[in-house]
Amino acid sequence: MPLFSLLLPYRNRDMLRLKRCLESLSAQDFNDFELVLVDYGTEKKLAAEVAALCANYNFVRLIYNDFEGHLWNRSHALNTALNATEAVYIITLDVDMIYCPHFLTAVKARAQPNLLLFYGCYYLPQNFQAYSTLHTQTPKDLPESDAAALGIFVAPRAAMQEVGGFDEYFRVWGVEDLDMRTRLVAYGLKNERLQTKDAPVFHQWHAASDVRSNMPADWKQKMLDYYHAKTFPKDLKNPKANWGRLLATNGRPALCLKNEAPNYTFEFPLEYALLGWVKRFMLLNSGDFLILKQSTQLFETKQSRLGPYMAAANRILAKIKISYRLTDLETNRRGQALTFYELRDALFYFLYYFENEIADYYWEQGEEFLHLVVVKN
Repeated sequence: MPLFSLLLPYRNRDMLRLKRCLESLSAQDFNDFELVLVDYGTEKKLAAEVAALCANYNFVRLIYNDFEGHLWNRSHALNTALNATEAVYIITLDVDMIYCPHFLTAVKARAQPNLLLFYGCYYLPQNFQAYSTLHTQTPKDLPESDAAALGIFVAPRAAMQEVGGFDEYFRVWGVEDLDMRTRLVAYGLKNERLQTKDAPVFHQWHAASDVRSNMPADWKQKMLDYYHAKTFPKDLKNPKANWGRLLATNGRPALCLKNEAPNYTFEFPLEYALLGWVKRFMLLNSGDFLILKQSTQLFETKQSRLGPYMAAANRILAKIKISYRLTDLETNRRGQALTFYELRDALFYFLYYFENEIADYYWEQGEEFLHLVVVKN
């Protein structure tokens, strides 16, 4: 049983970033540790490359949890790793991080059975290349993460198991770290912070995430509302019984269907199409499915022949300060009833509200398409 188990959730990140993280851990001057890397459904070709890379490090245990096409859930990925270890202490990691050689030694000096220990990082600039001298000539004037960053920490495994791991309600991005801190403190742990200068950790640069492209409208607020509604000690433990569950590819019917032709298309008016989608889904028998492959081109507004003339007339009305405006009903009839993001968000909330009715799903989105497979429970 190792002293430390390092838990690393991963999906579809670039290999060089992961290799730098693993190399920094292989150079630790304290070696009573393991790394449990949970691949949370990386696409299969890249997943094979990840497996080949991990095979080079004897401290790495790789677990492939086949949630390919499911929404990202850091809580679930970390719980899978937590269930797989018997270490005394847990350290949560991020694939973006590079750890100084004495990081684990510094953690060992501070770790206690009643302590939740947070650590931070320095942010490397975009074009940073001096990785070979990073730990001997620490760059100056690097911005540092603030105390509000709670995602990476050290905690006794027994306490994390006792509260039932991370709450898997939190998905896509955020809040699960705040929730875990609150629950562990309510459990009885005190919390402190390891100064970054004492054990430097470096965050590899990446472009800031486009929140709108990844986060459904109001979802962050919904997660915060869920968090703030909790009371302690009543809500101390994870409400989900089978937290951290593992899925194998042969348990994923939606993956077997993702290359099949669509059997549903959203057409005008899109609001009715969404209602039709829900109705079709509810009428499915167990094991039956809906497949949507929707191009965003459907949502482009088509202007009628009278549209340009009405637009010119409206400009004249505005000039002479008459408040009435002409409306091109034909354009509205043909046009965009829902934007791409509105449809994307509606389907996200469909997955959320009908979660217990869904046996499996596969979700993929790009700049010009939505692809969703849902299998009825």
